[in-house]
Amino acid sequence: TLPLPDQDTLSTLAKTVTALIDGVYTPSFRVWVDNAAVILRDTDGSYFANIRFRYQSIQSDYKRI
Repeated sequence: TLPLPDQDTLSTLAKTVTALIDGVYTPSFRVWVDNAAVILRDTDGSYFANIRFRYQSIQSDYKRI
């Protein structure tokens, strides 16, 4: 019998992380969620929530070397 994922816990964690990182805009970086969380099974049999996000670093003090 294969173990089933704890969907309630993974969903709660994914929603919490998504709320923390989606649409964060600061003077030095931006983060936004690209796709909704997907529960996947790893090769070792454990489960995880995969959240695809994008990150953009904004460097205003860049000096050409």
